Amino acid sequence: MLFSSTRKSIIVGVLTAWSAVILYGYVYVLSRKKADHSLIAPLEIRPAVLPEYVARKSKNGVKSQEHKFNWDAVESTNYVVYIRNLRAVGFPEKLIQGIIQADLDKLYEVTEKALVSADAQNTSKKLRDHLKEILQLRAVRIKKQEAMEELFSTYFPRELLRTPTARNYEAFRVAINLLPETKRNGVQTLFEDFWIEEDSEKEGTANPDKELQLYILANNRLRNELKSLLTEEELKKFDLQTEITAITARERTLAMSPTDVEFEEIFRATREFEIDTGRVFGRSRANKVSPTLMLKAEQKRDEKLQAALGNDRYHEYLLATTQLGNNLIAFRNRFNLPSEFAHEAFEAIEDATRAVQKSGGPKAEEMLAMQERLRALFPSEDLYNAWQSVSLEPISLEP
Repeated sequence: MLFSSTRKSIIVGVLTAWSAVILYGYVYVLSRKKADHSLIAPLEIRPAVLPEYVARKSKNGVKSQEHKFNWDAVESTNYVVYIRNLRAVGFPEKLIQGIIQADLDKLYEVTEKALVSADAQNTSKKLRDHLKEILQLRAVRIKKQEAMEELFSTYFPRELLRTPTARNYEAFRVAINLLPETKRNGVQTLFEDFWIEEDSEKEGTANPDKELQLYILANNRLRNELKSLLTEEELKKFDLQTEITAITARERTLAMSPTDVEFEEIFRATREFEIDTGRVFGRSRANKVSPTLMLKAEQKRDEKLQAALGNDRYHEYLLATTQLGNNLIAFRNRFNLPSEFAHEAFEAIEDATRAVQKSGGPKAEEMLAMQERLRALFPSEDLYNAWQSVSLEPISLEP
């Protein structure tokens, strides 16, 4: 069959749990000479392959019979017949699929090796030539995928195309695999074509303003096509997996362990804030926004989050997503302080900060009261001084 010695050793290692008979047969198949399997051969049907019977003597001298597999009869240059024969001798379906997949990989190995540089950061070629190679590589992978789907009448995933531009391809791979099988190929091809087009536009446009306009047009078209492929619920879940806003928000909120509903609220409020502050699809601050509008957008976001999460969870969100909150959590954990310490200290510092920001500033006695409030949260003066020395936030409340 069409297998290399390297692939043989890998598969043999995986198959150690199978019975000795199946293992022996599979090793034999791997060691056979190359055969030219035809994907377009007629779906001819031939009698099922039955094992030969040979006589042997048992210890008590009574003759019994054992199976001897005829592997020459199992093999066929017609994939349909070959698969039928493997099933007839008891190979598990997943194992058969693995054998055929490896066979196809070997069949296209030379072609793929010639294009293997298309998946690497090949800077020696012009970008457009490099992108053409990437498309040729995809065509080969589509052939293999279509062959597997035709042979087994079920969906088989195809490796996601990657261009020289850095993107979170793994997030898209996961999101695509979460879609219904009937929609995966369409969505995958849609994004691959978009990435190729986006990379091509980068090379051909020197004017930043014009490039941004082309970027907006391409993304609007992508969005409309995606809406035509997915339901509203599918699109929402896809966005939560792939949008940079969602990916960043998920990383920042790990410490608060938001529920699915909470995270959707955080995502919506954060995405709206980023759009208000100049984000254009995947590009943050693509449009300039004044400091006044930035402040209004922050207040709007915070109000929405507080209303959606409630006071307690909102404070946990602040602890998880701000430098001050992270510092307090780390300090609490380091010195084994009570769990409520971080919340209470955060509120005290935030109240002090707001008081300082008031026009004219707070009175001296108010500052002293706030300082004592914060100091009282620490079990000892040494811990309070330790916090003052390690905090990255300016928390000195001296009048």
